[in-house]
Amino acid sequence: MKPFEDAISKAVIQLLAACPGDAVATRKELLVATRHILATDFRRGFFAQVDVLLDEKVLVGVGRLSHEALRPLAYSTLADLVHHVRAKLSLAQLARVIQLFARNIHDPTLPLAIQVPPPKPPFRR
Repeated sequence: MKPFEDAISKAVIQLLAACPGDAVATRKELLVATRHILATDFRRGFFAQVDVLLDEKVLVGVGRLSHEALRPLAYSTLADLVHHVRAKLSLAQLARVIQLFARNIHDPTLPLAIQVPPPKPPFRR
């Protein structure tokens, strides 16, 4: 499957872009599948798709229900991708990432787990 990692990532992005705004369950399954892919070596296929995924209309969708129900999953999936690709981001991409996540930190409608990063483990000698 290694030769198809780019094709898989492009297909997932095309499915997210084509998914109707009211198909919340379908979009959720795509986001969960994407998150599973990002946990493997196939995540390299998504590195070229960062700009597309930074578009909230593609990532979350345009429907109100999608916006309300899927934002935590969508942003945590995006955070996983950004974590793996952070060294390869351009300055413009970094600015978009910072703007997107800063806006989410200040959004009181998101769950607290999305707004506040997990605590760091205590320092041990």
